[in-house]
Order: sequence, then structure tokens, then C-alpha cells
Amino acid sequence: NGTLNASGTATNPVRFTSASTIPSAGDWRGISLGAGATANLSNCVIEYGGHDLDDVMGGSGEIVVNNCVFRDNGGASTIRGGTYTSVTYSTFERNNFHKYYAVVTDINVLRRNVFQDNCEVVYGANYNGQGYIVKLGNGSSPVWSQWHERSATSGRPLLSENLFTNN
Repeated sequence: NGTLNASGTATNPVRFTSASTIPSAGDWRGISLGAGATANLSNCVIEYGGHDLDDVMGGSGEIVVNNCVFRDNGGASTIRGGTYTSVTYSTFERNNFHKYYAVVTDINVLRRNVFQDNCEVVYGANYNGQGYIVKLGNGSSPVWSQWHERSATSGRPLLSENLFTNN
């Protein structure tokens, strides 16, 4: 339980990063939220996390991310959603995950984000027993499976106005 509020500015972001002098993906585990916990991140940089198959950020609580940068991470996913997860106006770059995992997983709202130079699978989800995936083919064209633009209120994710380049 508890709340993580990390609110930086565009010129002075809150940084979650490695303590290594030569940082690399997976240097630290990530941010884990327990039942009933919440996280509100705004103007943050999250880098070099995701040790082994850990998520860089995840848990069973509520997660709201706005104007953040997730870069050079490894592990399972950058963000694995909780009870409700919204990610807006954020950048995901150079994240490379285990081949069966995605950059973001189980997100309710994924809107106006930039995904560049990441692993092949950008989004994965499991809603009502049905799997959904956004997998990028050659270049920047997303290949959708089962859905793309859906309403978050319908129980399926809202994914809109995201930019995918060189994934």
C-alpha cells in the first residue's frame, strides 16, 4: 500500500536510473506496486531498469504516467498495468525485452506516445480471456491483432494517436 508521486519538470525531470558508472539495461529491478498502491509519474526519466524478467514498472495498483521517458530498459516489460493504467505523452526508446514480452502490457489507456527503436512487440494485453497484441512488422507500420482503436470503457484498451518508428 502507499502512493508514489514523482513530479518533475521538462527541464528538471525526476530520474530513476542505474548507480553504475557504465549503465546498462537491467542494472536495477524496477518499481513494484503492491495491492492498493498507486503511482503518479509526470516528467520522469526511467532508464536501465528491468533486471532479468522483472517489469520496469508494474503491480496491482493504479498507475498514471504522463510526459515520461522510458529508455534503455530490459526485462519483461517497461510498464505492466495494474487495476487501471494510463500512459500519455510519453516516449519509449531503445527498450529491448525478452522475446515473449512487450514494451507495455495490460494498459487501459495508451495515447499520444512515441515508440522508437524498441523490440518488435510494442503492446500485449489479456482482457476478458482474449489476448490482444500490437506487433510491428517491417518499418513503422503496426500490425494489429484483434483490435486497435477501442474504448477503455468497453473493457478493452484505448490505443490512439501513438507514433511507432524503427521498432
